[in-house]
Amino acid sequence: QGYRVIRFDNRDAGLSTHFHSASMPDLAAIADAVSRGETPNVTYTLFDMANDAVGLLDSLMIKRAHVVGRSMGGMIAQLLASEHA
Repeated sequence: QGYRVIRFDNRDAGLSTHFHSASMPDLAAIADAVSRGETPNVTYTLFDMANDAVGLLDSLMIKRAHVVGRSMGGMIAQLLASEHA
């Protein structure tokens, strides 16, 4: 029917790019920074991961897509929809 599924690994998952040199995030420090209204010091964010998905769609020359995500992928899909409608 002209539809296809594109499935990929997010950063640091499966066979994707891994940031081995980055330390594990300190969740308490992240929560503290957010509670103070500050941007936490992290290697990448869900916004970056949404931009990864947009980059893949651009690379595949796909202008429109139905985006679905599960768990963290659902959060990424929401950001993708809100930032790249």
